[in-house]
Amino acid sequence: AGIFSQASWANAESYYHQAIALNGQNIYHHLELAEALNDQKKKPEAIAELQQAAALPLACDPGDAVYKQHAAELLQQLNR
Repeated sequence: AGIFSQASWANAESYYHQAIALNGQNIYHHLELAEALNDQKKKPEAIAELQQAAALPLACDPGDAVYKQHAAELLQQLNR
C-alpha cells in the first residue's frame, strides 16, 4: 500500500512522457496521457495528445484500432 503515497498527477504525466519518449509511435501512450491531462482540466494539452494519437498508423498492438477509436471519440467530445 506504500506505493499509493507516491501517486500524483505529476508522476503520472512524467511516466507517460517517458513512455512516449521510448516509443512515440504507441497510440496507447498518447491516449493515456491525454486522459490524464483531461482529468486535470488541461484541455489544450489533452487535445494535442489525441491529435497525435489520431495521426499515428496502426502498429502491431492488437488493441490499436480500439485505442485509436477511443482517442477519436474523446477528441470529438473535447472539441465541442
